[in-house]
Amino acid sequence: MGFSAEFIVTVAEALVMGVAAKTDEMVEGLRRNPETVVLTVVPGPLEALKKDLEVAIRLADGVAGAKKEKALGIRAAAFFQLGLVELIRHNPRGAVEHLKKALQNIPNAATYYMLGLCYLRMRTWWEDHAGEAVDAFTTCIELEPTSDIAIAAGKQLARLGKL
Repeated sequence: MGFSAEFIVTVAEALVMGVAAKTDEMVEGLRRNPETVVLTVVPGPLEALKKDLEVAIRLADGVAGAKKEKALGIRAAAFFQLGLVELIRHNPRGAVEHLKKALQNIPNAATYYMLGLCYLRMRTWWEDHAGEAVDAFTTCIELEPTSDIAIAAGKQLARLGKL
């Protein structure tokens, strides 16, 4: 049975939005009490979120015609959420992979900001990703110079001594 592109896009968007609500909740929990969330964020629920996002990407990939642009936005949002899931799992390298895929679909300031944060988390005494973080934060500011996310990126650059 063939479903309309509009219906498929709506289902894909609902999957992404459902995951976004859950990752927002987890991120807020991390802000309030990092130790508790680390104990309560278990792989099972995160894997279920990843599966929903993978399904959304698959659905968006099958959309053509007038809804193709909307499908690209859904792909970008799904890859952004996959990046958040990896960051919640304390896997910034995995997050970077997904965030870069999000940017290939639709570049936006929030994704560049999150990419910069991931690069900062990847810094160690033997490898430094500060340059990549600076590039990501700078692009974030260039895309939306008057937004709150640009101000947050500016704060990160100031902390790195690059503003």
